[in-house]
Amino acid sequence: MAAFLPGARPNGAGRDPPSSIAARAVLARDVHLILAQEAAVFPLPDPLQPTTVLKWTTKCPHFSRIYSTLRPAHQHESRDQEEVLAGTLICIVLHAHAWRRLALQGELAEADLVGEDVLVDAAALASANPSSTATSVDIGIHIYHIENTHRDAWASAVCAGTSPPLRERALQDLGAALRDLQHALRVPVQLVGVSALAVSLQGIHLTANVWNMVEPPVRADDYVVKYTDGSMALVALPTRHDFDAFLAKNRGQLAGTPLRTRMLYATPDMPSVLWQYLDPAPRSGHDALLVSADGVGPIVG
Repeated sequence: MAAFLPGARPNGAGRDPPSSIAARAVLARDVHLILAQEAAVFPLPDPLQPTTVLKWTTKCPHFSRIYSTLRPAHQHESRDQEEVLAGTLICIVLHAHAWRRLALQGELAEADLVGEDVLVDAAALASANPSSTATSVDIGIHIYHIENTHRDAWASAVCAGTSPPLRERALQDLGAALRDLQHALRVPVQLVGVSALAVSLQGIHLTANVWNMVEPPVRADDYVVKYTDGSMALVALPTRHDFDAFLAKNRGQLAGTPLRTRMLYATPDMPSVLWQYLDPAPRSGHDALLVSADGVGPIVG
C-alpha cells in the first residue's frame, strides 16, 4: 500500500465541493493512473506491468474501487457535470497460502502475486462443481493502494452525512465485497488475514495506528529515499552499519531521513477495527445472507 494521502483541492477558489462520493469498479483505463499514484511514493526499480494490476482488479472486481464525485463541467454552467477522481482502493485477493508467504514469511513480493495458484478467481470458483473443490476457500486480502485524491470532497461528504471518511468507507466496501464473495461461492469462504505494504508516513499511520496492524517477525530492509533533486529510490539497508554508511555517503543530497517500508498485517485473533467491517467467519450461500448489512453480526439468532 503506497499511501493514504491528503489529496489535492481540484475545485479551485470560490467553488463549493460536492457532497457525495460514488464508487465503481476499476476499468482498464484506470490502471495507468493507479501505477502513476504508486510510483509517486514507491519507486520500484522494475515497475509493475499494467496487465498485472488489471488481473488483480478483475479476478475479484468488487474488492477494488474507484471513488469519484461530480462537479460542474464549466465554471459558469452547472447543468453539465464531469466526474472527478476522489480516491482509489486497490486490493489483491489471495489464496491463504500465498497471503501467508507474502505477509507473514516475506517470501513473496507484490510483483510475485500472479498465477492461478496465487490469485483468487471469483468467477471460476463460483462456476466450479462443488464436488471438485475443497470444502472451504481460505483467502487473504492484501491492500495494494489506497489514496485520497480529493480532500475537500470527502470532507464535504462527511459533513453532509453521505459518506464516512475514506479510511472507513474502504473497510465498508471491503466488507460488502467479502459478503458478496461468500454468497456467490458454493463452499464456505474464510478470511485468514489482511495485509498492506506501507511506504509512507500516512500509510504507516493508517495501518499501524488506526487499523492496529503489526509487522511480522521477518521485517523489511527496504527504505524509500528522497533526494534533494526530487528523485526517489528504493534502497536495501539491512544493518545499522549499512544505514549509517548510506547517510554519510549521501550527506547533503537527501531530502529527509530514509523511510523504512513496512509489511503490516492483522489476523482475526488480533484486536483490530478491521473485524468490525470484515467478517472472517467461514460462510457461503444462504449463511452469507444472514449477515447484517454492516457485517457486524447476524440478523437472526
